[in-house]
Amino acid sequence: MPLYRMISQERYYWGARGHVSFLIAVLVSASANAQESGADAVSCAGATGIAGAAGTTVIGLIAWVIKQYIKHKLEEARQEVARSYNRPVKLPPPAKRNSVIMIGLGGTGKTTLIRSLLHNPQANPEKKTENYRLYHGERNLHYKEKDYLNPAHTEDDGDQSLHHLYISDYKGQNVGALVRAFIQLQKVPYSPMAYGYVNSLIVLVDIEEPPTKEGEPEKTEIKEPNENRIRGHLAQWSDTALDAIFGFLTADGLKYVCLFINKADLLSARSPQSVRGMFKELELRLQSRCRNLGIKFQVYVGSVKEGDQVVHLEEDLMATAVDAEEGHSAIVHAPTGSRRVSQAGGARKSRHG
Repeated sequence: MPLYRMISQERYYWGARGHVSFLIAVLVSASANAQESGADAVSCAGATGIAGAAGTTVIGLIAWVIKQYIKHKLEEARQEVARSYNRPVKLPPPAKRNSVIMIGLGGTGKTTLIRSLLHNPQANPEKKTENYRLYHGERNLHYKEKDYLNPAHTEDDGDQSLHHLYISDYKGQNVGALVRAFIQLQKVPYSPMAYGYVNSLIVLVDIEEPPTKEGEPEKTEIKEPNENRIRGHLAQWSDTALDAIFGFLTADGLKYVCLFINKADLLSARSPQSVRGMFKELELRLQSRCRNLGIKFQVYVGSVKEGDQVVHLEEDLMATAVDAEEGHSAIVHAPTGSRRVSQAGGARKSRHG
């Protein structure tokens, strides 16, 4: 095969050491050819000129090979950067990942829940802006994986993968701020919240207002739920707002949705079922978006502060984690045929499909 054709084919682009060895081989070969040409032409008056021309040819060839190598590496780097903006965070195998969007009004207990899920009461965000905070925790687990189609059945899978939990907490109290924050996360290369690779959504609500004054102690008991607070949650997470939020998600990537009703420990005279009934409207809105897509939907009535039901939420997040290598095959673009969740619980093709 001619040398120029060998060099032009991508499979001959080796590592840096291979390139150096190749250049040396080219130089030695060309020099030998030049010497043979000179020996054959010693009786010719132009022998010196031929040798000089051969040397010039060798230098030009080396320069061309170096130029092609640099060009190839620059293009390779450009493609890698382009791909990084629609691919999830890179993690060394074996590992699993669950990228979680958590939403909730201020004072519902999001930071406390995040720190509890990460098993770190002092957890600080890995990344933060005025619009969002991104938390990251990891640990090895050995748990019984749930079979959600048959809840009575469990299987000890002996999973020893390192589990990475990424939780994005949005600071804004309106959907517009949440949208802006999510867009910011798409500008981060290999973002854990890359579009198409968000795996879970947690909607956190509560039944009592947080303290309004600095230093004011939190309530330890209430006689009845705060109806104004509940109406505030229902108004905030309307069908329109949820459609906007679910627009960030795809049916291919989303595995789990949870409605967590917090501060149930403040009501000693009410059963969890009666507390759950106060948010039935919101439950149905979320359920309708999950039912027909095979997305697990769960409602927990508990206490983030006391840890009530938090362990069950954690188990769900670990069980629905995906392999970290997902999204990092040899050639990966935006999720093909990704489906955004619609209001009616169906799906529609995304613009990226």
